[in-house]
Amino acid sequence: MPVLLMVAAMPDATAYETNQQKQSARDSVAIVSAIQVAAETGDVNAQFLLGYMYHLGIDAPQNHVEAANWYRLAADQGHTVAQNNLGTLYATGEGLPLNFAAARDWFQKAAAQGYQEANYNLGNMYRDGNGMRPDAAKAVTFYREAAAQGHTHSQFNLGIQYEIGEGVVQDYGEAAGWYRKAAERGLAPAQHNVGSLHLEGRGVPQSFAIAADWFRKAAEQGHMLAQTELGIMLFNGYGVVEDRAQAAAWFGKAAAQGHDSAQYLLGVQFEIGEGVSKDHAQALTWYRKSAQQGFALAQFNLGSMYWGGRGVAIDHVRAYAWYELAASQGNVEAINAREVIAELMTSAEIGKALMLARNLQGSIDNQ
Repeated sequence: MPVLLMVAAMPDATAYETNQQKQSARDSVAIVSAIQVAAETGDVNAQFLLGYMYHLGIDAPQNHVEAANWYRLAADQGHTVAQNNLGTLYATGEGLPLNFAAARDWFQKAAAQGYQEANYNLGNMYRDGNGMRPDAAKAVTFYREAAAQGHTHSQFNLGIQYEIGEGVVQDYGEAAGWYRKAAERGLAPAQHNVGSLHLEGRGVPQSFAIAADWFRKAAEQGHMLAQTELGIMLFNGYGVVEDRAQAAAWFGKAAAQGHDSAQYLLGVQFEIGEGVSKDHAQALTWYRKSAQQGFALAQFNLGSMYWGGRGVAIDHVRAYAWYELAASQGNVEAINAREVIAELMTSAEIGKALMLARNLQGSIDNQ
């Protein structure tokens, strides 16, 4: 007797997802409509929310002009965040003509009501001289106001001002204190800077171990400078157990983000086979990425790879060209190598190498 196979009908996943998208779209339209009705009756929070939705494209098409219109209505009623966000649109020229004076006015209105993001924005305007002469002292005043209220980025920026001595007397101890406040709130650049101060003993006790700890915190958040610094410490065993495989891993993370020093250091590890298997082709790849960003040490090493035929065919013209670029930055080894390799080349080859060097430098300059 034949067996009838009863197969349950399986839902079409594509159709399901399409229906979900349609339902989501209907829900979004309903949400925006309800908020717009409230906004049109003068509800200040609805006006702000509608502006915010248009600003970021949440449940509505991104539209900076509409965002500015609704922010203005809420800002005119004293909504602090709307005032700040309207200032941001003026400062960036999104949805409104670029107008730093108007941006400053709206930031000041929000700051006067105690909105610390506005104080931070004012600090940035005075620091950078947006629509005015730069005034580091005023920038510090605004950063300090926001930093005292726990605004993380203001704490970080205030730390920078103390570290470089702009708008305040240079004070590494003060810089470290403000960086640490921001670092303890999880800000990766601040964590990196705390590590750097401990690494060099500026304003804080010198400690490789403490530096490595802060670098790791920032590195784990993807901060490429911290990833590179942590890699260097792991490679050399500074403040941590030496682990060159882990060093290569951190260099790799930073190199993938385009950090020229990390690309060079990763190239070195592949060339000498420390922490990774020796691989001249990989070394060449990472040296080239770094060299093409203008990193002199990588340019010298890349030239040496072409001269020695390691990972690539011997090419004196390319070797000379990369030595030329590194030498132009004062790299003594490249200056000496360029003189030696020139003895093996014809004047025509040297001329070709110089032309190549000019083209390579042009590409670097145009990045």
